[in-house]
Amino acid sequence: MKFNKPEDGKESTLTFGDYPMVSIKEAREQREQARSLLAKGINPKVAKDNAKLKANSTDDNSILFESVAREWIKQTAKAKNWSLVHTDKMTRIVENYLLPSLGDKDIQSIEFKDVLIPVQTALNQEYFELAKTVRQTVIKIMRLAIIKGIIRSNPALDLEGLVFERTTKHFPALPIERLGELANKLNNYPHQLVTRYALILTQHIYIRSSELRFARWDEIDFTNKLWKIPQQRTAVEGVKHSTRGAKISEYLVPLSNQVITLLQQLYQITGQYQWIFTINGTKPISENTINQALRKLGYCTKTDICGHGMRAMACSALNESGLFSEDAIERQMSHQERKKVRRAYIHKAKHIQQRVKIMQWWSDYIEHSMQQGYMPPYEFKGNN
Repeated sequence: MKFNKPEDGKESTLTFGDYPMVSIKEAREQREQARSLLAKGINPKVAKDNAKLKANSTDDNSILFESVAREWIKQTAKAKNWSLVHTDKMTRIVENYLLPSLGDKDIQSIEFKDVLIPVQTALNQEYFELAKTVRQTVIKIMRLAIIKGIIRSNPALDLEGLVFERTTKHFPALPIERLGELANKLNNYPHQLVTRYALILTQHIYIRSSELRFARWDEIDFTNKLWKIPQQRTAVEGVKHSTRGAKISEYLVPLSNQVITLLQQLYQITGQYQWIFTINGTKPISENTINQALRKLGYCTKTDICGHGMRAMACSALNESGLFSEDAIERQMSHQERKKVRRAYIHKAKHIQQRVKIMQWWSDYIEHSMQQGYMPPYEFKGNN
């Protein structure tokens, strides 16, 4: 029997046994029971699993962790008005990190050593932010079990004491003295034309990989010379992670005169598609496109320069120029401010006029470096 799971709407299948061990009549009766549970918003597959656990347990009150976890998703999604995208994200976290080790356990038997396993799994993969989400999620699921009277104490509370140590990852970037060399190589990339534009625009606007590769033409405001990158994009079937947008809130990217010209040229190639950077119109360029192209140009993406390293080059030059405030540069880099008060201020005061000058100065500096060679950022005042 196929059905849509009440907790997330995804299709699932429920089987009732093999014929003739289970008669047609019995199968029909079980099907009607399943439909009755669905009408009440209960996942019949979870209910079936719980029934199996109880049948094999000496304790008739045994409850699977999975059933409580899915109930928590359902209740929280409704109470907090989660979007379908966020609901799907939290469901995947539960299914991929919590259920493998905890799903088929009687929630009343779960101890601290058990809830530590999924958190440690994320930490071992160096997914530090995800580990924090896994930690908070398992704490909240166990809290729901307390509220429902299933358990008396929360064994996950001690997870709050865990300290997550992150090793800072530095992306390789060329010294600014080699900016002109890099720019000339990008402009003369001899292979796929769309990839050439992606390389050049990555250098000029230094946005993150997913912000660039999932870009749509309707995000470009040619009149006001702005690229408006939403925090979340509309999902496209068959394209993994296609909803990814700006890392923090909506991200405005002022477009220099050089970038506007580049985009107008690229529009003649991909303008009939929704994607800005696409080879055949059916999907965007891959996440490896930029780094693969850099390797074709003779750069080692582990020691010389990678796509993300172009952000480091821009940030270094902008700060060294002494022309712009640190707040404006940080905002244009779309860096997350750690202090909440300061983050609220930066979000409100976007410094958009100064950021327009930042982006034009950077494009002018690239152009100057290509044509006339290296000049220290603090000596270059721009072409205007």
